[in-house]
Amino acid sequence: MDKTFRVAPPGTMALVWTFGFIFILAFYVVLVVVPVLNGAAPSTVDVGLAVLLAVLIAYAWVRSVRRYRLTTDKLVIERAGPGRVHISLDNIESVEFNPDLGSFYNLRPLGLGGLFGWAGEARVRKPTDVHSLEATVYGTNPGKSVLLRMKSGRPVILTPDDPQALVNSIREATGMVRAQARFSGKQASLSSPGRRGKKPASRSRK
Repeated sequence: MDKTFRVAPPGTMALVWTFGFIFILAFYVVLVVVPVLNGAAPSTVDVGLAVLLAVLIAYAWVRSVRRYRLTTDKLVIERAGPGRVHISLDNIESVEFNPDLGSFYNLRPLGLGGLFGWAGEARVRKPTDVHSLEATVYGTNPGKSVLLRMKSGRPVILTPDDPQALVNSIREATGMVRAQARFSGKQASLSSPGRRGKKPASRSRK
């Protein structure tokens, strides 16, 4: 099995973050370029902020999620740049499509979550809900949320363009993996020396 699922188009919050960062970068680039064109030296602060914003935007783009790939034993989250995330199907306890989970919020005040989407820890909740879910989010649009409950702990949220297709494929794949694991376990049990039947020892007559 080798299926690929595209990430969903960016939601409103991701678009606001992304265009906001790009607009601010463009503003500082203008502040740097205009003095240079007039033969003057730009402000060191303006140059520093322009470079910093450009680095942050490039870093966020490299980490941004582009697609999800499902193989026979793992789910691979592919980014725009290097650094794929591998999730073992054995570690997935359950999977469901839940478009009503809520919005994604940064866990850290200076987090870049929302810039080209999310690729890390986030808080998930509705604006009117005091309770929130802390999860690892790899996606772009809360309205396309697929929630993975993991055996190892923190939930994982993906946002494919076709959520139900990914859910169905993961359920099918995890069912096959678990069935294979049970079959392997039975085979190992049957082949174990301690499980083999022993013939009763014959008694010698005197």
